[in-house]
Amino acid sequence: DNMAIQVAAFILTLACSFTWVAVSLMNSWDDIVEGANRISAVNTDTRVGSQAAVLGVVLFNWGFVTTVPSWINEKRPHVSTNRTLWTSSFICVVVFLLVGLAGALAFP
Repeated sequence: DNMAIQVAAFILTLACSFTWVAVSLMNSWDDIVEGANRISAVNTDTRVGSQAAVLGVVLFNWGFVTTVPSWINEKRPHVSTNRTLWTSSFICVVVFLLVGLAGALAFP
């Protein structure tokens, strides 16, 4: 019924994500080339919070709880559940890493 809207929303999401990554990298390109290290392995700055505060946000962004049961009910019999979930999860991890790392590199 609404596949055209879903496809358009997906394309818009990808466009926004890749635009964010491109603009962030353009903002920090000189520092990346010079080898400046802006990303630490562990957050030790108490002004910006802790990694524990981010965990809930990251988990809620996945949205498995609401989307997977709905999708399972509507999928066609020939569609592999495991392959679809692992592929989409891998793509989400890649996009999360690209957006997060690019954003972290853009700011001192």
